[in-house]
This record gives sequence, structure tokens and C-alpha cells, in this order.
Amino acid sequence: MAISKIQAESINLADTFAFTGTVTGTPGGMVLLNTQSVTSGTVANIETGAIFSATYNSYRIMFDQFKHSEPSALYFQLGTSSGVVTGYQRNTIGLRNSTEQHTNNSSDSEIKLYGGDSSNDYKSNSNQGMPSGYIDVFNPYTAGNTHILSHLNFGNATDNGAQQAICLGIKIDTTSYDRFKITVSNGTIGATTKLRTYGFNISWLKFYLMVLLEIWRQLKKQNTTIFKQK
Repeated sequence: MAISKIQAESINLADTFAFTGTVTGTPGGMVLLNTQSVTSGTVANIETGAIFSATYNSYRIMFDQFKHSEPSALYFQLGTSSGVVTGYQRNTIGLRNSTEQHTNNSSDSEIKLYGGDSSNDYKSNSNQGMPSGYIDVFNPYTAGNTHILSHLNFGNATDNGAQQAICLGIKIDTTSYDRFKITVSNGTIGATTKLRTYGFNISWLKFYLMVLLEIWRQLKKQNTTIFKQK
């Protein structure tokens, strides 16, 4: 088959193009797969159907106005058609004003994305402090370990002060997961809540570099002893 070279200026972008055949290769961009919305009333949790598959090795869950009915922590679980699972390793860092909170667990029943204490200091406010941000899920459908990285921003439930939470989680097993569930510790999830799930492909090297870069950025912002500014 002959190869045709086309100059960019020879293509009229105002034309209409019709494509036939099949495009193969590894998709590089994010593709919207699922949208979960609470249009009225309240719900106890948000649980998807089967959205993880072999097409993508990574997924990003974007938060659009996640509304708590009252001050609450936020939890994440992986699942199959048989239900959600427990037993996660998890580290969560909460940055609130000039203070921080670090919690961890080697066998969580669910991944605590934020609010892992008895006070309201690191929980989301029920109104103005609606969280925004994302949860990244890596290789959930593969028969191997699943990694979770989240970065959420919100107003805390004590004084609505600016807060962010970074969570690193892992599910160590060989189960193939195709869905997720998000729940709250108190109250319900209110109307106007919307979650969008995108699929994309990323290499393991890029994943680890991304995690390390995110940790470095947050530590540097806090001016810790590791990255003490001079």
C-alpha cells in the first residue's frame, strides 16, 4: 500500500469528514464512560454498574458538586456483581489551614478518602464545602492489585476553612473489579451531586511518577522538614 503525505495546509477543516473501517491502538485520552447524578431527594450511596473493563487500565472519577446532607467523611469501595469488598491498605493526609492530619490503616473495611476521625475538623461541610476533585483507580479489572489515588478539596465542617485530602489506597488480591461504591459516614448524599467516570490508559512508570510528584508537591506546600525552604 502506497503512503500518501498530506501537508497540514492542504486540509480544509471546514469540510465534513466521514470515517470508515476500524482505528486500532492504545487510546491515550480520557473517555467518558459513566455519569452518576442525584437529581432530586437524597440517596444513601452512589454505586455504579459494570464500568471497568479490559479496554482501559486506569479510570478517573471526577466530582461535580458532591453534596452532603450533614458533616461527613467519605468512603470508597471496589466491587463486582456480587457486591463490594473490604480489606484495603490506606494512607490519608488531610491539610487544613496550617495544620495537617495523617491517618492510615492496613485493613480498612472501606477506603476513607477524608474525615477519618471523630471530630468535624477533617470532614466536609454539608453546604458551602462541597468537595471537588478526583479519584484515580488503576488496574481494577486486571487480576492483580488495584491502586487508588484521590485528591479532594472542600470546606471543613468546623469553620468551612479551606481543606484538601490526599489518599493513597491499595487492594491486594487477584480479583477483577468492574464497579465502585461511594458512601458517607453521616447523613445522605443530596441533589445536585454528580460523578463522572472516565477511562484512560497509562503505564505503571507514569503512575508511580505521578504519585511521587503529587506527594512531593503537597509536602513542599506544607514546608515540612523534608522539603524545608531556605
